Amino acid sequence: MGETKSRLAALIHGSGISARIGGHAAVFGAKNLKAISVTGTGAVKMADPKGVVEARLNQMKAFGGGAIGFASGAGAASCMPCLRSDRRRSNYQGGETMCACMGWLSGKSQAVGDQAAEALIRYGLSSWSAHFHAMSTAIPGAPPIFHGKVPVDSGLGWYLQTLYEQGVLGPGKEIDSAPLPMDQWGELSFRLALLDAIARRVGIGDALAEGCCRAAQKWGRLEKDKESCALRLPAWGATSHWTMPWVDWAYGYILAAGDQTWHGMMAPVGTPHGGMTLEESLTKLSKKTIPYTDDIFMFNYTWKGEEAWKTGIYSPHKAKQVAWSRHFTRFWNESMAFCEMLLPELGADSPEMEMTYYKAVTGKNDTIADTMRIGQKIWTLERAIRVMHGRTRQAEEFFPYMYKPGASGIAVYGGVPIYENGKWRNDAAPDMYLDRKGVEDFKTHFYALEGWDKEHGWPTRKTLEDFGMKKVADVLGAKGRLGA
Repeated sequence: MGETKSRLAALIHGSGISARIGGHAAVFGAKNLKAISVTGTGAVKMADPKGVVEARLNQMKAFGGGAIGFASGAGAASCMPCLRSDRRRSNYQGGETMCACMGWLSGKSQAVGDQAAEALIRYGLSSWSAHFHAMSTAIPGAPPIFHGKVPVDSGLGWYLQTLYEQGVLGPGKEIDSAPLPMDQWGELSFRLALLDAIARRVGIGDALAEGCCRAAQKWGRLEKDKESCALRLPAWGATSHWTMPWVDWAYGYILAAGDQTWHGMMAPVGTPHGGMTLEESLTKLSKKTIPYTDDIFMFNYTWKGEEAWKTGIYSPHKAKQVAWSRHFTRFWNESMAFCEMLLPELGADSPEMEMTYYKAVTGKNDTIADTMRIGQKIWTLERAIRVMHGRTRQAEEFFPYMYKPGASGIAVYGGVPIYENGKWRNDAAPDMYLDRKGVEDFKTHFYALEGWDKEHGWPTRKTLEDFGMKKVADVLGAKGRLGA
């Protein structure tokens, strides 16, 4: 894929794991670069190596001995430093068979699924972009295009099938499908033909190599298919990572870029622990979200009526939850490589577990608040870089389907907390969708919390200088992109 500069081209690591979003391999292709090989001669020095090992063992014990994910038996493995064991590395290519195959060729035997996944890795196609969707769920009031069933993960494959069912795409149709055997859509043969067509930019593969949105634009269907909700792949990553009911996750998408892969609030906000009521569970959780502590309404997913603006998903309370998650990810997930897949357990072991690792590695006696402040600094610097590349408030908007019934997905872990009429309850909220004005109000609250100006969403000089980034403020100022 990289040689023909496809925007769907993924970088494949030595183990077969793919950096599967962002089209990185197309950059390699543009530079005629085939691979990078690195042999390290140094080591990461730790203040307390024994303490790091003990922290790891304690973490494994706390989460069921390690193998707590999907896969088991021979070949079961995890990404570093996860314990979830949701990768199988027993296939020929040594790659992430489970995750690459999820949504790529479901409903077939494991052997056939493995062949499809291996081909995906071998060609270097982004598996998230090419999703065919593994599951669908009934969503009340969904647009006709869904026939009552909304795909949990929709991507390139789902879009092609939708156009084919409409009679728009096919042999000799408005969009000629050659060389794809559309009558074999659910088979391995179709997946292999699709990979080859995109990789060589043959026939319809030339447009598809540019991704869903650009292909739709080339066919003159972009606006039409956005409005009908046929097109549901507006950003890099997995669709299920930004659909409802985890609106805090969705907000993370429009505020940054790439796949936010944020599972951090899925279990704690949906499942009371230890016989507690939901309100008691949320109160306990609110003690841990430093520095935004003791605000139980951070976890309120009410999306209808006045309460949505007062304490729900469009309120200043929700802005705190989104800010906390962005700061946590920037320090703990992306800098310290602490596995966010285990964060949904955010119980008695957190944040003590994280700090045990931190002190063993660095030898420092910083507090969790100190680390969160560093995370906010990283997040603010990232924002400044995006602003330099043209990011503005106007660009931070969801695709049309997010503002219509059918925006929600499957809520696992018992749903999300909803606060209505003075009471808390769990709700899977399958009918949740967003209000445009509500999203704009949320952005205003969020920008104010982060110290960005409300007109553009640009960091102000005071915000940047408070983080010791005067030079960054000067650069933004010189470019006319410093927040007022």
